[in-house]
Amino acid sequence: MNLLRQQAVRQIKTLFRSIPEIRRINDDQVNFDEKLYSLTRIESIRHKESAMPLGRFIISLPQCQAASLIDGDLEFNKNTNIRALPIEQTDQQAVLDKDGGLRVPVNLSTFLTTTFNDLIKIFHSKLYYDQKRYQWYFDDWRKIPKWTEITDKSFIERKTKKCVVEFSSPNIAKPLHAGHLRSTLLGQFIANIHERFGHSVYRLNYLGDWGTQYGRLAIGFLKFGSYEELNKHPLMHLLDIYVLANKDESLHEDAMKYFAKMETGDKEALNLWKKFREMSIDNLKQMYQLFDIQFDEYQSESQFSKQSKEIIDKLWQLGYCKQRNDGVLETIIPSKYNSLSRDACIVIQKSDGTTLYITRDIAALKSRLETMSIEKILYVVDSSQTEHFRNLLTISKAMQIDQVQNWDLDDFYVPFGRMINFQTRKGKFHLLSDVFDDAKERAKEGLDRFLIRKEGIDHEKVSEVIGKAFLILNDFSRARRTDYTFSWHEISSKDGIAFLLLYCHARLCSLEKQVKMPIDWSANVNLLTDRQEHILIQQLSTFQDVLFDAYRSYEPTKIVHYLVRLVKSINRALARLYVKDEELELAKARLLLYHMCRLSLKEGLELLGIEALTRI
Repeated sequence: MNLLRQQAVRQIKTLFRSIPEIRRINDDQVNFDEKLYSLTRIESIRHKESAMPLGRFIISLPQCQAASLIDGDLEFNKNTNIRALPIEQTDQQAVLDKDGGLRVPVNLSTFLTTTFNDLIKIFHSKLYYDQKRYQWYFDDWRKIPKWTEITDKSFIERKTKKCVVEFSSPNIAKPLHAGHLRSTLLGQFIANIHERFGHSVYRLNYLGDWGTQYGRLAIGFLKFGSYEELNKHPLMHLLDIYVLANKDESLHEDAMKYFAKMETGDKEALNLWKKFREMSIDNLKQMYQLFDIQFDEYQSESQFSKQSKEIIDKLWQLGYCKQRNDGVLETIIPSKYNSLSRDACIVIQKSDGTTLYITRDIAALKSRLETMSIEKILYVVDSSQTEHFRNLLTISKAMQIDQVQNWDLDDFYVPFGRMINFQTRKGKFHLLSDVFDDAKERAKEGLDRFLIRKEGIDHEKVSEVIGKAFLILNDFSRARRTDYTFSWHEISSKDGIAFLLLYCHARLCSLEKQVKMPIDWSANVNLLTDRQEHILIQQLSTFQDVLFDAYRSYEPTKIVHYLVRLVKSINRALARLYVKDEELELAKARLLLYHMCRLSLKEGLELLGIEALTRI
């Protein structure tokens, strides 16, 4: 497969040189061939009307990515004098496709033998994560796309330094919301895939346990709370108190005073805070366990209260602070540190002298960079916090924190869209366990309607896995920045993608068990002559590229869409391409192909945080 792509690079360069509108191709730039190689993808040719794969293949290069390697404003097929030919009419030369991309036809025989042999090496050794697959990668997911070099130094840093992923980060003084669920699932995926690509991942949960909102909770507890209820149901009781306290506007001033007492070190106030915090963490750990998530550390805003005062002092020393007439303290950061090319005016302290979230966050970042050996840090937080993280980066640069000087916002902030109308049957949820229980119950009801019960299957476990898979796949089936309206509809349907993927994996496990034949890694690929078999081989050949793209862009949706396409192709193949009762050598080749499909499906599911069931 690598050989095919290298041949395609030579042909595409020849085509570039034949287009008058391209003033020059930048092949005098460093590593031009490596960059072009990283952009190419093997695809199947599809029927114009039905969009069904035809069993023939091309190596493609999208126009938008090709433009990063040429000098000239080129819009293929509109400004060029070269006529775009249908791929069926070409021989082995690179052509401009009428859809605006570059295409290189692939010889079927060469493709099958080359690709299948590569796949056997990859799947036999389970080396799906080739860290040195590319020397260069085009980060087209960024707001400003750019080329990134993957150096030997970066490989060393993956092993010797930590990749910190901060995610979930609920506030113990507020009910959980859908954003916490999205952050929890997405953060776990990002941590998983970074581990697979050789990073030393450090999962960090940064709890909101400080500020006026916490003061309101504490005052509310003193007025409405019960230590007996707190010991029985810590999180639910605190959430009930929070609701009552927020309905009572008379508590606002008392809450501000209470928080001011905490910042000055009042022992009684801090003891209550410590009790709330410890009980909250213990209960949160139980909820995260439902999703098989374990954090390496729980940090909290309160840990950085004193350091945040130091941040303010430093900004004063640098001459960036100004006090308003109402006593509020602002920092004015010059435009050279701001990505928006204007001075940034940011409030950093309230009129009563108490700190704000932004200063505590800067103190936390500074502390982590000073006390931990960090390769990179990723904040998985919803897109409504974009301005906050832009301010965080702007102030950090102005304070001359060394590690952040070359950072862009995209380098450390992983935003995601809002989930709208997310409710359980009981209404809006407060705890992740409420969501988990509702998903499990709905999955069980669906299974009872359309699935025949089999002996020896733990239906409670199956319902639990399908319910959890639904929550994950429902979120990951669209781009992470997308806002969407939540619906429970597909969870109880056998056409939903959660059941579709899990059932296909269980079906392939059953096939391997029924044929009672060992996997032969030396099976003869030339016996696989059916178009559907060729399509499966092509889809397996793109698995590594899909994983790499998802890893670089923090986009689990790339893996979900790949798995759905793969499973649909597997189901079409299973419907008529049998293993049992076939000639032995053909049966071995097909079984090996199905086995590699199962391994790909299993790896993808587990990467997303889903257990691949062997029986349903």
